[in-house]
This record gives sequence, C-alpha cells and structure tokens, in this order.
Amino acid sequence: MKKSTVIGICGFFGAALILLAGCRSDQFYHSRAADEAREFLLKNSPDLTADQVCFVRYNDPVLLKGEGLGDPKELGGWQTSKSYIRQICVAWEIPGRDDIYMVCGFSEERMQYWKPNRLIRKKFQRKAQAQDEMLSSARKYLLNNLTADLTTEEINRVRFTYPVLAETDFEVNFNTDLKMDAEKAAQSKAAAEKKRQYSLLWTIGDRSVVFAGYSSPELGGWSILFAGMLPTDEVTQHTLHVVKNPENFNTSLIQEIK
Repeated sequence: MKKSTVIGICGFFGAALILLAGCRSDQFYHSRAADEAREFLLKNSPDLTADQVCFVRYNDPVLLKGEGLGDPKELGGWQTSKSYIRQICVAWEIPGRDDIYMVCGFSEERMQYWKPNRLIRKKFQRKAQAQDEMLSSARKYLLNNLTADLTTEEINRVRFTYPVLAETDFEVNFNTDLKMDAEKAAQSKAAAEKKRQYSLLWTIGDRSVVFAGYSSPELGGWSILFAGMLPTDEVTQHTLHVVKNPENFNTSLIQEIK
C-alpha cells in the first residue's frame, strides 16, 4: 500500500438510511462496510478475548486509504475506472493487542462496492503509550474496586469506550493507604501539586465516572489518587480544560502508513 491517510469516522454506527436526490448517502455505505469488516475480523480472529470482541463490536474503526492497483474485475468484481479504485482498510486498535487489525478491501471512494478481502495484522509505532497506560490502569481499578457501585451501563462504558482526558482540580486524598503520618502525607501532596492533575472522565447522563491523578504534561507517571462517581455538574466545575475528547483520545495510530 502506498502512502495513505488515517481518516477517523465519527458517528460511524447507527447511521440512518438517508435518501438524498434518490441516492444513498456515503455514510450509509461506510456503515455497511464497517459492519461487514467487523464480522469478517471476528470470524477470522478466534484469539480475541471476550472483552476484545466487545470492543470491536461497539467501537468505531478508522479508515486507512491508499491507491489500489490492478484490474477492477480482479479487485472487487465490479466495473469502474481504474483511477477511482482505492484500497480501503477498516481498522481497529484493540486494547491488549500490539497489532492493528485491518480488514482490507477495494472500492471507489464512497465504499459502495467495498467487500472484505483479507485481514492484516500489523504493528505501528505507538505515540500514546502514556495514555494507553492510563486507560489500562483505570479499567483495572474499575474491575477491582468499583463494580459494586456502578450500573452495568457505566461499567461497560468505561470498559469499551474512550474517555475525555482533562486537566482538573479535584480535591484528592494523598494518603490513600492510610499508612503515612501527617508530615509524610503533606510532603506527598506538595510533591504531587508541583505536577498537574489529569483525569479520565466518562459521562453517563447526570453522573460521571472519574479517575484522577497527577503527572507531567507528557502524562508519564500518572497514578490514580481518586476514583468514583460524581455528579456531572461537579465534574464540569472542576474541569480546567479538555486535553482530548473520546473521538481523538486514541492517537497511537501513526498519521501516515507506508
């Protein structure tokens, strides 16, 4: 595949059938292709865990697009000009997997005739290792400590979707294990507050799941000092600014594929 561009698909699932001047929208074809890619990936990936299967089922993919080479009949079995052929891979970066899972096929830009051709698993340079570690830490903490306090919807939202990453100013307990004396707790607080407080936030209606800790601006060394449910209004009051939204939280896919 030649140089191509990673293109995020927002609102990829649940797309309605829209008629515009008698034609189906591009979003309809993209959504249909994603559904076919998802089923193809799961059929050919028996090594995925139950959680990883759920991640693929309920999370948006990205599209990797490149120039398609070859005879149109051989590539997709449909008639079009060679200049319009694109190799389009519907891809997921699955938590716990080092490879990017890419379901590749050929079609024109709208993906009207796209069909899965093969599954490729490939490692790419990761650019969000610290964010990956934050997310993994939050999900482990959730399963070990919070399942009794959250609804099934809230648990699944944390397990299978990306959060808001924000700089915050929540009041946190620096003596979480209650083993430090007052002087050491004060020293720990002073050391942490020289850094910045970052939180992972999942909002479900009027409640939000919050995981807060301190780190450098590069997010290294972040650990959870507070975790639990808070009213969404209170979370908004303590949010200084949003660093990443869910749709761009996962930025470890490199921007150009060669």
